[in-house]
Amino acid sequence: MKPDYIEINDSEVEPEAPFTESLAQRFVNNPIAMYQRSEGAPRMKLLGEVVILSGSGTWTVPNEVYRLKIFASGGGGGGGRTNTSFMSPSGDNQGFGGSTTFGPYIAHGGIPGANAPAADAPDVQSYAGKVMGGACGGMGGGMGKNGMPGQTFETVIDVFPGETFAYSVGSGGTGESFGTNHFGSDGANGFIYLEY
Repeated sequence: MKPDYIEINDSEVEPEAPFTESLAQRFVNNPIAMYQRSEGAPRMKLLGEVVILSGSGTWTVPNEVYRLKIFASGGGGGGGRTNTSFMSPSGDNQGFGGSTTFGPYIAHGGIPGANAPAADAPDVQSYAGKVMGGACGGMGGGMGKNGMPGQTFETVIDVFPGETFAYSVGSGGTGESFGTNHFGSDGANGFIYLEY
């Protein structure tokens, strides 16, 4: 069990101040609380250990880890394309970015970009997908619209060594490729970033 961090006041370490049992206990516990990142404890360094997960599996909390920061994104939606008529992505979710999960937490994938008719498209034109914190959506082909970036979540939770979390990282959506002109590109895969 991680100890609480309890601040030591300047007045308690003055030359004439009594050395109390409470003060002695804080001298022992506070460095441990800082190392284990107890709530309210100052951080010993700006960036802790970092793990970036892909694919799917089970992640186990390492020894002596009691706090975990999670930042995750679903996959970006696929880019729309330009062709002779408007055509939306098919109804089986083709083009949608996959959702990313870590334990009970979920970040949904981005939606695909809309398509555009060829009459509106210049001969050579495309637009870069935007990051906006989540996995990039695919570029729209010609005047086709960019896929939307994956949704994100960020949180800090209490954990204990040996605790396990099932995870699955969402894939990027497939760019729209029906027809012959200005295909959309695929969205970027999602990610899970852990810091402890």
